Amino acid sequence: MIRLLPLATLLALACHWADSVASTASLERQLLACRVERDSAQRLICYDQLSVADGVSTATDGPIHVPSVLQSTKKATPAPFGLPQQSEPELVQAIRSELQGRFLGWQPGSRIALTNGQVWQIDDNSSAAYDLNQPRIRIERGRFGSFFLHIDGVAQTPRVRRLS
Repeated sequence: MIRLLPLATLLALACHWADSVASTASLERQLLACRVERDSAQRLICYDQLSVADGVSTATDGPIHVPSVLQSTKKATPAPFGLPQQSEPELVQAIRSELQGRFLGWQPGSRIALTNGQVWQIDDNSSAAYDLNQPRIRIERGRFGSFFLHIDGVAQTPRVRRLS
């Protein structure tokens, strides 16, 4: 019985080695099938489908089925080389309107309603006191997405942000 143990171990190792060789040959066939694929997306799918565990393929022998890539609904846009240049729409740099009713000034967070229906809020820590009747205003675009309120007859220009 003791003599059979080394023989059984040797036989088990030989079987495992034969399986490894067969699996390696299968993996090599799969890699070759993927390598010759011309389409990059199909080739990637082929490589992704390789079944490898500890460097040995566990896939069955036979051809590899590579599913077709789903067609994208977004069409590739051709390069604009040689086409007439299309300009970007210009951003409005300033709007002009009037403040509704009597204007008594502002504090941080004050809301300012314009006659065009827009509502703006003071977005800095400035404050001022004035007594003006429906003054004309101009809101100008500043840097980094900021906006500034210019009121006729007022030297200060508070930073504002639009609420509606």
